[in-house]
Amino acid sequence: GGDDQIEHWGANLGLTLGSEEQGLDLGLSYINSIGDSNGLGLEAVDDYVGGIGLHAVGRLGAISLIGEYIAALDDVSGDGSRVTAYNLEAGYHFPLVGKDSTFAISYQRTEEAELFGLPKERRLATLSVAVYENTRVALEWAQEKGYDGSKDDIGTLQLATGF
Repeated sequence: GGDDQIEHWGANLGLTLGSEEQGLDLGLSYINSIGDSNGLGLEAVDDYVGGIGLHAVGRLGAISLIGEYIAALDDVSGDGSRVTAYNLEAGYHFPLVGKDSTFAISYQRTEEAELFGLPKERRLATLSVAVYENTRVALEWAQEKGYDGSKDDIGTLQLATGF
């Protein structure tokens, strides 16, 4: 009908070099409403606030390194603050009982992201094993520190499939 319109949109520019065994993936992205990204659904945010993202993924044999940065381009909560977040991750890929496996550690940090329900700081360790084609089981431990100083330890067991 006549009321149909595109309200939320984004764009991504990426560059991939090398191969799966030895390569680099770089990217720059933009979204016109960071509050609506990845299911955050911030109904409390009246205006659309754009956001940018940068990422770099490198792989050299069994080692992978990931760096990601996300930032709001303007005030999201009305108090003048700008939300930012970053993730640093290192992974090691190896066979475990004949199955493709990955052990990864990660450090994540946010600034001014309390409105999103995100912790200020998170440390993670994950072991993921491919049990079938396109199916993985992962065991993850996370330690979170909240903006209020609280600390939580979280364990997760996940069965995931992709198609």
